[in-house]
Amino acid sequence: MSLFIELFIISVILFLSGVLRNTKKSTLYNIFDTVPERPVGNTDNLYFVLDGGFLIHPVVWPKQGTFDDVYTIYMSYIKKHYGDEVTVVFDVGYTESSVNTKVIERQRRMMKCTSREIIFNESTVLLDSQRLSNLANRERFISQFVSHLEKVGICTFIATNDADVHIVMTAIETYEKIKKQVLVIGQDVDLLVLPTAVILDYMDIFMLKEGKSKVKDRFYIALEICRILIL
Repeated sequence: MSLFIELFIISVILFLSGVLRNTKKSTLYNIFDTVPERPVGNTDNLYFVLDGGFLIHPVVWPKQGTFDDVYTIYMSYIKKHYGDEVTVVFDVGYTESSVNTKVIERQRRMMKCTSREIIFNESTVLLDSQRLSNLANRERFISQFVSHLEKVGICTFIATNDADVHIVMTAIETYEKIKKQVLVIGQDVDLLVLPTAVILDYMDIFMLKEGKSKVKDRFYIALEICRILIL
C-alpha cells in the first residue's frame, strides 16, 4: 500500500470514492483556549472585520418582499450588532477551474442543494435563500448587496481568491492604521490559524465565533493562538 501511495503526486488517502474527503477543521477550535467574555471595554475603541460569507446566514429572509427588502434587513443587522466601525469581506473569486479544499467543499454542498440561475434585481420578488446555492445567483446577490452597503457608508471588500486571507490582512492593516482593538467575526477556523504567520506581538486582534441558540459565543486572542502553535 505504501509503495502504491508513493507513486502518486497527491496522496490517495486524501480522497474517498474519488472525491476529496470532507475536512474536519472545525475540531481545531477545541484545542485553543477561549477568553470567558467579550475582550473589549469601550466599544468606541473597537473595529469589526466580518466574514461576508458567514454574515449571509444568521439573517432570516422575509417570506414576502423584494431583494431590496433583504438588503435593508442585512444593513440594519450590521448597524445594530456592529455599528459603523466595520468592514465586510466577501469572496466570489473561486472559479470552476480553481483547485483547493474550499472549492471542493462548495461543490459538495451544491450537489446536495442546488438551483437554477435566475436574473434578479432589487425590485425582484424573492423566493428563498436556497437560490444562493447557484454560484451565479450568489455572485449577483453579493454584487448588489455590496452596492447597498457602500451607499450607507459600510466598508466592503470582494476577495478575488481566499477571503480568509483578506479578512486577516484587513484586520492587521486596520489595526496598524487606527490602533484600535480589532474583532474578526466568522466561523472558519482558518481565521484563527492564519494570523499566526503575520501577526506581531503588539497587535490587539481578537476572533469571535458567534454561537447559535444554546451555543455560546467563543472569543479567541490571536496572540495566544500564535503562542500555542509556536510552542
